[in-house]
Amino acid sequence: MPRLLFVDNDRKMCEVMKEYLSWNGFEVAVLNSNAQVLDELLNNEYDLLLYNIIMERGGFELCRKLRNSDSPKLSRTGILIFTPEPLEFEDYITLRQLELYFIDKYADIEEWINKISLILRKIRE
Repeated sequence: MPRLLFVDNDRKMCEVMKEYLSWNGFEVAVLNSNAQVLDELLNNEYDLLLYNIIMERGGFELCRKLRNSDSPKLSRTGILIFTPEPLEFEDYITLRQLELYFIDKYADIEEWINKISLILRKIRE
């Protein structure tokens, strides 16, 4: 069963997404702050990080730390970022540079499931 770490400061969103994703065959852990993300990823096995990039300052910086980490466990973790707002042009450049994926925070649950499944297939190739 694929393991996902869902990180958002919107507790209701975390609760709903954990429930829906669990129903669809994913094991889901939730954090409400980016302060514990690195430790959580180091101490537990996750296939994919689902991360609200703008919930706190330094969202892209956290992604850079993961990608540049000496730990293969961190550097190879898939990252799907989401926001409730459109990304700026520069953000799309960063997405490509850091090999991140993007989805709108309020996308339909089927779109979430499809995107997650696609990313997991790519990661396993």
